[in-house]
Amino acid sequence: MATATADGRDRYPPRALVSPKVLALGVIYFGLVMSLSGIQFWLLQIVKAFGLTNIETGFVSALPFAVGTVAMFLWGRRSDREKERVLHIALPLFLTAVALAASTYADNLTLTMVALSSAAIGEFAAFGLFWTLPTAWLNGAAAAAAIGLINCFGSLAGFAGPYLIGWVKESTGSTIVGLLALAIFPLVAGLLVLFLGHDSKGEFAAEERMG
Repeated sequence: MATATADGRDRYPPRALVSPKVLALGVIYFGLVMSLSGIQFWLLQIVKAFGLTNIETGFVSALPFAVGTVAMFLWGRRSDREKERVLHIALPLFLTAVALAASTYADNLTLTMVALSSAAIGEFAAFGLFWTLPTAWLNGAAAAAAIGLINCFGSLAGFAGPYLIGWVKESTGSTIVGLLALAIFPLVAGLLVLFLGHDSKGEFAAEERMG
């Protein structure tokens, strides 16, 4: 029974699930979702702590996601134009890590929002391109199985991110240490992206053949 296509893509589900690369991609996705879910869950409370009204808090809290959405679109177009994935995913993850760490030192609303908006830009930019990694070298049933496993990592992170900050806030009385802890996850994810690499030329060559 064949387990791979002519271009080397794995199409055998069980083997894909135990592949170190798939597991590494799961860890990357965990780090990406971990930090994003933490920001989403606690952003309102962080902004509200500066004394804003409920309406003001809602509008201000929407800013990081607005600029993040624009960044996702523009950064994705740039990645397609340059036909490069690794740096276009790793660099935004590093930006997120630095911005989250910087947000813990911000002592006013403006600096805090600049930092968290920068973190959101990195998160959304990386998130928009992440799925080019597993889908570029898996196809058929193997791709479906691997994507399902990677999504399980993301679901776990969706719970763990808010929980981490909540646990730290309960223990220390502040979300600052929690945000600093969150910064570790996109940093590790970015390093893993650089370590794994990606055959961007092969991905775009396949797209050109299909197009």
